[in-house]
Amino acid sequence: SSLKVLELLKPFKDSILLNVMNQYRPMYRAPEYPEIDRRLSVKEYTYILESALDLGFNVIN
Repeated sequence: SSLKVLELLKPFKDSILLNVMNQYRPMYRAPEYPEIDRRLSVKEYTYILESALDLGFNVIN
């Protein structure tokens, strides 16, 4: 879904700065929702960061 967000933001890429972060920590009731009950892997983070750069975003990290 991160790629979908990048596609939605793409028309505005020249007027925004993008900060891709990987600090999500599942807490509280996250175990009830398997799709959000894990941290982002290094591979996933790298993929979305590189995708943002490939799409021409001004990435500040």
